[in-house]
Amino acid sequence: MPPYLAGRETEQALLEEALDVLKKDGEGIRGIVMYGPRGMGKTVLLRWLERRCLDEGVVPSVVYPEKGGLPLGKFTELLPPKSLPAQVSIGGKAGVDFGVKAEGTFNVTWPASDKDREGNLESHLLDACRQKPRALLLDEAHTLEEDACQALLTMVQSVASQAPLLFVMAGTPGLVPFLGTVGATFVGRSKKIGIGALSPQAAADAIRIPLQSAGGAIQSSALDTIVEDSQCYPFFLQEWGDALWCAVKGEGLSIDLTQAQVDAANKDFRERKEVFYAERYEAMRNNAELLIAANAVSERFKDAEGEGAGGKGRVRLNPDEISIFIERSLAEAIPDDKARKAKALELEQELNRIDYFWQPPGGKAEPGIPSFMAYLSERFAERTALRRT
Repeated sequence: MPPYLAGRETEQALLEEALDVLKKDGEGIRGIVMYGPRGMGKTVLLRWLERRCLDEGVVPSVVYPEKGGLPLGKFTELLPPKSLPAQVSIGGKAGVDFGVKAEGTFNVTWPASDKDREGNLESHLLDACRQKPRALLLDEAHTLEEDACQALLTMVQSVASQAPLLFVMAGTPGLVPFLGTVGATFVGRSKKIGIGALSPQAAADAIRIPLQSAGGAIQSSALDTIVEDSQCYPFFLQEWGDALWCAVKGEGLSIDLTQAQVDAANKDFRERKEVFYAERYEAMRNNAELLIAANAVSERFKDAEGEGAGGKGRVRLNPDEISIFIERSLAEAIPDDKARKAKALELEQELNRIDYFWQPPGGKAEPGIPSFMAYLSERFAERTALRRT
């Protein structure tokens, strides 16, 4: 958790409202889908919600997918201890050795202490939620396999329609279209929250307020440098905070940070950002068609910079523009119009899945990671020049 969670008051209010409904009303589907590019702070919000659940007497469990499936052992955190025999381990291959039987993803049974029935994950979760409200918080939900996701949503819908269970899924922008392919009614009923970049004021507060708490301060010009370089991207603000700490660790943070100290930390920050971008580019480097499409998208965003599309670093485009520019970029390689449109759609969906660009709820498309498009365009130009020589 960052020392101060800046600029997420709207999202926190929506999550607080969900907790209030959970405690007051014992029935009804309660689902939330949080989505946004990597580094925007979705996991931080889940961890904050986990703490709020504990404060409000709601039993939480934060779950991460493993190899496209789900570690069933994490779900047992939601169950009262008496539901499970002490010697039984749920999840993974180890569970089988203790007599656990798994039929499908969540149809899991085990020998129960009550001889009249076997243990069953769904039935025990339902009993547990009737005793005390529960919250299942699923991070990195976009990495689930379709069958695992379908089975999970089916179980959650069954339990939440009968008892107080809050279910929150968090993932990258590709999560929403992925859930659409699964086809569960949970998707239509859920509250969707887009997690994007911070406002300039919130970005400044993310640095300034922790410093004040430590008895320090920062020159306004130096703070402006950090906000501008971070482009209000939460991950970059975290990296900036760490770089500042490394720059003054001999003195501590109970000092007035000057422009000179920020400039010293800036070298460290830029090196970190370069490594971050290089890793992202490397994951795309061997897919020539994807690079062509990504470069076309970056060029369109670059052309739109002067069009007053929402402020510095916040250019936004109609999604149709992105589709058209990707199609044009493939014209030479794929002359057939129908085949080109199909490939363009595939590449557009992949770029959205890896959050190269994303579309906030009800808004236009914008870059997923600040200035990465410019970085990719430079690498693409270098690659093209090498091919020509």
